[in-house]
Amino acid sequence: MTRDDLLDALWEIADLDGERPEVDLIREVGDDAWLAVHVECLTQAGFPPTSNDDQAVRWDTPAEQSDAFALAEFTCAAQYPRLMAYQQPYSAEQLALMYDWMVEETIPCLAGEGYEVTDVISLEAFRASYAPESGFWTPDAGVPGGVPLAIQGRCPHMPPQEVLYGE
Repeated sequence: MTRDDLLDALWEIADLDGERPEVDLIREVGDDAWLAVHVECLTQAGFPPTSNDDQAVRWDTPAEQSDAFALAEFTCAAQYPRLMAYQQPYSAEQLALMYDWMVEETIPCLAGEGYEVTDVISLEAFRASYAPESGFWTPDAGVPGGVPLAIQGRCPHMPPQEVLYGE
């Protein structure tokens, strides 16, 4: 994926009319800092976040400001995108690492928190179902009623970046 591909995808997600504006890259951001940078950028654009009980960040935007918020969100994501290395489709090796992590780490962690994961798919099915546009299977998909965000934070689906990207 190139930067132009990323900007086109972000503009499509923004769902705004007109031609996509040119936005200068300020810097790429690692996953560990991305949320804080995104929150700061949107706050400076006039859209401070609100938090819910799950400690998740969200923005409650009045309908009359929805286009302005979408433009600010596009601009912030374009100025401070995730590292381009993280924007590429996952390789077969990375998918295997992710699957092994979920089976060996996430599922036992969820069990320790009292959540039984049912219908665990095979590695072959996991790889076959992956699409860069729509993502991949995760263990909480097999938990009736889902898994709260706080538990997802304690039992992450993804291995650390240094494992996944060999950093």
